[in-house]
Amino acid sequence: MPFNFAIKSSAEASVSISTTVLANYISAINPIIPKKTTIPILKFVRINAVDGKGYLTATDSDCFAELNVSDANGKGTIDLAVEYSTLNSIVSKAPNGMMLIERTGNNLSFKVNCKDCGTVVGVSGKECPSMIIPRDTMLLKKNFTAFDVKFVDKYLAPFSSDDKQYPTLSGILLSYDDSHSGFATTNRTMLVCTEFIKEPKAICSIPLKVFKILASLDVDVTMGVQKSLYYFDGKYVSVYGRLIGGAYPQTYNSLPLISVEHEYKVDVASLRDATQKLLSVVSPTSKGLYPVMLTYDDSGLGVIAVPEDYEFNKGGVKLDANRLLETLARFDDHSDVTFQSVGILERPTMWIDSRATTLLMPLR
Repeated sequence: MPFNFAIKSSAEASVSISTTVLANYISAINPIIPKKTTIPILKFVRINAVDGKGYLTATDSDCFAELNVSDANGKGTIDLAVEYSTLNSIVSKAPNGMMLIERTGNNLSFKVNCKDCGTVVGVSGKECPSMIIPRDTMLLKKNFTAFDVKFVDKYLAPFSSDDKQYPTLSGILLSYDDSHSGFATTNRTMLVCTEFIKEPKAICSIPLKVFKILASLDVDVTMGVQKSLYYFDGKYVSVYGRLIGGAYPQTYNSLPLISVEHEYKVDVASLRDATQKLLSVVSPTSKGLYPVMLTYDDSGLGVIAVPEDYEFNKGGVKLDANRLLETLARFDDHSDVTFQSVGILERPTMWIDSRATTLLMPLR
């Protein structure tokens, strides 16, 4: 717990950091701090400063984040770890200004220079072992803008699986070949991807928390993939960790073989409104799903309510209404969206716009 003690002039090292910057960084690394762990040090944030050049680092043993505190200045060396909850409490209660962090032995003191601040909040720090990052042969290197990262976090992350039997599918899936790379996520019923890679060299999973960190910092990043490691490097942030091997469900791996049977331009607003109205009259199945039939003919797309055992094999596909609404929610009312009915694999549907493609499996 924080405690108050008298200001000392025997500090061995110090660093001065903007409380606004520090608060933003502490908030950004929150996703990487484990809620429960049998390794107590993982709940700590490492404060590292050498002659005023400061860094904050955190890890959950799978991912590692390092934030460069660009406006820091000071003298000497600080390299101690402070419990995340304690550091967050200190910074969140501090007034705006420059926070002076001083080290005396293994103790750290925090003070904001302001008119009414006459005490220093202090904590005991812990020595923190360094994390050695393996350096393997580079397999992929690509630049992503802040918009790209925010898009993945906003439009792909919500569709990831929460099935604990399939941990690989709980993150963002990455596939790549010699010239392309694409992000995707799937809950095994719906798959959303930024680009289909027909013959990927590899498919791996990156935790959702990584994209949440990058999205909150609003930075352009360079992504690299090595044999056992991925990393994102930005102007003042680096996030890296171990790759989790995995595979897309069969629906993705067979996509190059799928033939398009029907293709339509979509009136997103009309289809969404019609589906929303049907939710009030559709009876849920024993699994809590709401069956509707998406129909298509020469006049365009339509949607009708159907009973659970209804089968219609030509000119339509049975979908869950909520999943259809989730898909349509990705698009603005005036988005240029194309709907495709595709053959093979029990006739899934594909929804394509300039940002990503959604594969929606039929209700079974």
